Amino acid sequence: MLKYGIILALAAIAVPAHAQKSKDTGAGGVSCTYEKCMDNCNRLGGKFCPNYCEKTLKQRRQSGVCK
Repeated sequence: MLKYGIILALAAIAVPAHAQKSKDTGAGGVSCTYEKCMDNCNRLGGKFCPNYCEKTLKQRRQSGVCK
């Protein structure tokens, strides 16, 4: 009985986390928020992240990848 309770509790925690992640990404798993783009770019050591993210997100919205 305790095992099922733990499984249900873990499932309840995982569902909102997954819903939040799906808002941050578009088709193909690309980032659709400025914050996520900046995080990814900074991790890769990008020097021009603000300009890159603004341009990229604009293109993704226009093409329909990010809504």
